[in-house]
Amino acid sequence: MNARPPCLASQDADALAACQGEYDAEDSFLDAYVQIHYGPDYAPEFVIEAMKEIPFALAKVIAELKDYTAQGEAIEKWLSKYAYQCARRNIAEARNAA
Repeated sequence: MNARPPCLASQDADALAACQGEYDAEDSFLDAYVQIHYGPDYAPEFVIEAMKEIPFALAKVIAELKDYTAQGEAIEKWLSKYAYQCARRNIAEARNAA
């Protein structure tokens, strides 16, 4: 969770989105926003927050996996999914505030 003023973060996300060109503008903006604000290379605070929000069924599946690599991949998938959820929420809040 990189703390940045929304206007600067939005400019950074717009610039990264413009460079990527292969997605439509909305998807590209969302991908850039997640990469700039969340990661990969997730901040420890974000990981703690995400793990508190993990659905019980998913946590149970991860705990039952015997292979540490599979556990890590499942956790990484959840962190990515949660980052996109947070990004969508933040973008919606910023648009509603404007």
